Amino acid sequence: MNNSKVKVQLNSLTRFGFLAISILTGVGIFIGMPQDAIARSDREQTYEKYQERISEADRIIQRNPRNAKAYNKRGEAYAKLGRHKRAISDYNRAIEIDPQFARAYNNRGFAYSKQGRYWQAVIEHTKAIQLDRRYAKAYWGRGLAYAKNGKYQLAISDYTRSIRFDRKNIRVYNNRGNSYAKLGQYQEAISDYNKAIEFDRNYAWAYNNRGLAYQKIGNNRRAIADLRKAANLFQKQEKMKEYQKTVRLIERLQ
Repeated sequence: MNNSKVKVQLNSLTRFGFLAISILTGVGIFIGMPQDAIARSDREQTYEKYQERISEADRIIQRNPRNAKAYNKRGEAYAKLGRHKRAISDYNRAIEIDPQFARAYNNRGFAYSKQGRYWQAVIEHTKAIQLDRRYAKAYWGRGLAYAKNGKYQLAISDYTRSIRFDRKNIRVYNNRGNSYAKLGQYQEAISDYNKAIEFDRNYAWAYNNRGLAYQKIGNNRRAIADLRKAANLFQKQEKMKEYQKTVRLIERLQ
């Protein structure tokens, strides 16, 4: 059999497999360009975008080596590229130049969390909060770090403060819902996921997490409905690992 016929048969089998999953789980099929091609294109565009920001910051620093904002901006670009050690180095320099730079402390906190240094992250976010008591993103960052350390009540407290100063960050509602769920407070969790979905009807993680909460309280009908919605959104958003994981969970619940 020649290679072209093999490819046709493999493609047919792949489509049949997705069709079978769709029939069994009620999850729709989204067919577009190959997933690896989309992912590669997105990675290239992201790299170019943040590399340009790094170059721009380099030029500013060359002209003025004591520009704290330029170091912070370059650090943020490095962080977006996953180069957290390099980002921390730039945040350090920004703070050396301007010890009152709340955003640089907060960014350094997020970078420490990415490295798994959650208690150090708490210290950095706390410093940012001391400099700016209404800094919503700093409360959110500290809440995330507390949650990673298993301090869910402290996390909920910080998420609540973050929401007080910025009611439109839907991720905070989702994160607070997750902490409520960790404490077994599923109705409170569902309420927060509802709020996140109210702000963004395409927020896949909120549907996913609400489905898990409904499962925990024994409401499998609503759990499956939410998980189907999450799976469809994950697939449309090219998040195939999350899509496949959710489909497997739906199969177990049916």
